[in-house]
Amino acid sequence: MLNDSNLLKNSILIFLIIVIGLLICDSVNGQSDDVLNAQLNYLRLTEHELYDSSPDSIINLCTVILASKKELNEKIICFLHYKKGKAQLHVEQNDSAIKNLHFAYLIANSNQLDTLKGSCEANLGLCYLYTGISDSSLYYHQKSFETFSNLSDSLLIAKSHINLANSHSQKAEYPKALEHALEGNRLYKTHGDDFYHKLSLVTTANIYEKLKKYEQALLLYNEAYDTMMKLEQKERAATIQTNMAVIYYRQKNYLLALSIFKELIDYYRSDNKEQKLSLIYGNISRVYNKLGQHTQAMEALEASLKISKKYGLLLEQTSTLLNLGNAAKKAEQFAQSEAYYIEALKIAKAQKFRDKIQSIYKNLSKLYATQENYRSAYIYRFLSGQEKDTINSENNNKHIAELMAKYKAEEKQTEILRLENENIAKELKNNKVTLERNILRGTGIGILIILLISIWFYRVKNQKDKIISAQ
Repeated sequence: MLNDSNLLKNSILIFLIIVIGLLICDSVNGQSDDVLNAQLNYLRLTEHELYDSSPDSIINLCTVILASKKELNEKIICFLHYKKGKAQLHVEQNDSAIKNLHFAYLIANSNQLDTLKGSCEANLGLCYLYTGISDSSLYYHQKSFETFSNLSDSLLIAKSHINLANSHSQKAEYPKALEHALEGNRLYKTHGDDFYHKLSLVTTANIYEKLKKYEQALLLYNEAYDTMMKLEQKERAATIQTNMAVIYYRQKNYLLALSIFKELIDYYRSDNKEQKLSLIYGNISRVYNKLGQHTQAMEALEASLKISKKYGLLLEQTSTLLNLGNAAKKAEQFAQSEAYYIEALKIAKAQKFRDKIQSIYKNLSKLYATQENYRSAYIYRFLSGQEKDTINSENNNKHIAELMAKYKAEEKQTEILRLENENIAKELKNNKVTLERNILRGTGIGILIILLISIWFYRVKNQKDKIISAQ
């Protein structure tokens, strides 16, 4: 009986150890799954909250999850590559963004994840829009429009219209751009997304501005501005204000333009965005010149030059020095004008700002002609013409190179897509094999545990029967 009791205790103890071990493993996996779910829920925050905060953290988080040893299903893999690509787009890592978005797009397409597919297409369109490849941008935005139309999702269709408007606007196809922008405005307003409705109004206003329909543009800018201020989207509001001030300047409403630019100075100073003040002061100087207040114009340019030097903004420095040279020439301060031009020329040559070099040569020629220094005037006029020819030649060569690059890029993109498709197929196959192997391993272990317990209990019973028989 003693042996029987010991065997029974030992068997129960082994059984309990196995059960506790399984529970611990399940608990660890559960905690691990909780961490993963928390990470994924963070990535599912609204895009406005997510990408305006810290896109770098999103890139890092997606990289960590994808590099982990977790068994991720295809939808999560697609989702993570999409989020990573979109975050890379926000920090202007366009090549990496295109790669991740294409990867996500192919998974979404093969698994009929239509919302993710359309989102990938839309963001690929933005990648190509920002890199100036307008045909590719238009192609992907058209595809996303078709995908979202099939889903009958009105807000996503509205977003596609706005994207198409921007692509057509980049190609200077303003009537088509306006048609899409107005439809996007209507859909956003109808379906109650006020924030994106007001943002879409900015797109429409930009198109009206390019069509020189300034009153329509101003109405929309004002409406968008009021909403952005209520939502404390101050940087967006400041951008809208700048656009409005430029329109007032073009309408020769110089005093109103000036008051807006001065208001923007206070905003950029208080919000630690001093770099942008270089352009604001440049605009203020133009307004003062139109008002005939040349001293104030010079002061504004000096303020602009100080900021551009502080932050190493070389193009802004060159432009400001050129404008200071022009202003000094008008004030008949010829020596000061020449000094500004020469300083601007040094930077322009060092940085190969061809347009600026040509403009500086032209203005130096005019300056020397005014001083009746005709020999120097002729030399700089000749240099200006020579530089203009160089610019035209470079532009022609650049255009040819862009066409060749575009052709090669399309060929390369086709090859990349083919290889990526093969890699995705292999990766998905490997994931499936790993998952099946893990299921088989788990099932085998479970069967083995049950078998060992059964054998152990059989031996216990067998020994008990022998003891009873012996008695």
